[in-house]
Amino acid sequence: MNKKGAVGFVILTAIVYFMFGMVTYQFLKPDIAIQRDASHMNCSAPDTSGDKVICLILDSVVILVVITIISAAGGMITNRALK
Repeated sequence: MNKKGAVGFVILTAIVYFMFGMVTYQFLKPDIAIQRDASHMNCSAPDTSGDKVICLILDSVVILVVITIISAAGGMITNRALK
């Protein structure tokens, strides 16, 4: 396989990984929303500093998952394109 074909294959593979990651993210999102509501963690008005930290971590998990997915897909494309 020549270089253009290899890069094209890696781009398609990265898109598949990205789509798989976004589907996985959709499974995580409802659980995080349930944990944040008033009957569980009550992140709208946390009582202690520990609750505030846990709410902050729950909020950052979604962002970190999306950044990880995009970084993995972009890293695969970049790695193959630079070889």
